[in-house]
Amino acid sequence: MNSTLVQLTLRRWAEITGNPKFYVFIIGFILIGTVIGPFGMREGLSFQDRFFLSIVANISAWFLGLGLAVPIRYALGLRGFSVAVSLIIACLIAIIAILPAIYGLVLVYIGAEISMERISDFGIIMAVLAVFTVFALQNRTAFQLEIDAGIEPARNGAEPDSRHPDVCSLQSKLPEEKRGIMYALVAQDHYVEFITDKGSQLVLMRFSDAVELAKPDCGVKVHRSAWVSKYGIHDVRKDGRKILVTLPNGRDISVSRDRKKRVLDFANSSAEVPLGGVFSLS
Repeated sequence: MNSTLVQLTLRRWAEITGNPKFYVFIIGFILIGTVIGPFGMREGLSFQDRFFLSIVANISAWFLGLGLAVPIRYALGLRGFSVAVSLIIACLIAIIAILPAIYGLVLVYIGAEISMERISDFGIIMAVLAVFTVFALQNRTAFQLEIDAGIEPARNGAEPDSRHPDVCSLQSKLPEEKRGIMYALVAQDHYVEFITDKGSQLVLMRFSDAVELAKPDCGVKVHRSAWVSKYGIHDVRKDGRKILVTLPNGRDISVSRDRKKRVLDFANSSAEVPLGGVFSLS
């Protein structure tokens, strides 16, 4: 199985089950199910029976649906389907799998046949509510996970570069207080140091993966173990025999000699040159 799909699925499962809104929705549906009864069959069932069936049916349905819908949604997303289309398809497939399970539960518990028309109506209602619920739970972190996998284009026409905290895929790997304009990435053994305008943070990942997620066009490798964003180049200067890129926070990043010309060309063509000047080492 695709490792990206597995990682996205596991992280999304953890996010949804850790989201209080998810349990609010479940409790709401349990209460609604208690009032109307399973498949709308209120007649002949006591409050206790309706409550028990509603708890079992909703918990089973939501967790089974979550288990099915999330990997299907991301598998479709990785194949180029939009968020809306992949979510709807995933929810419909999950509902098709859930309905027989709920039907069997009700049949065993109350021993009554249920008409196909009533099952169909219930399925349609469940599908609509499931899609609405999933969209309601689709938060910013989920959006960033999708950016990681190349699933979703940037919102509102914004380019997914290191200037935009909400659309740069690397931002999802940082704690909230460290997310901001990406200045540089520096390899530190098995970790990568993320340097933003809000500070720095060590993240356990491969340096090459971090550079790829940062979108290579948005920066330049100044060294085999350091990458600097076009928004992180405040100055390029010589210090004795060393060539340094100075970040806006004052930190210096060494430039390897074989990358000197490439860094200068990138700085002058793409970086935010202070006061409209030109970077030069002459």
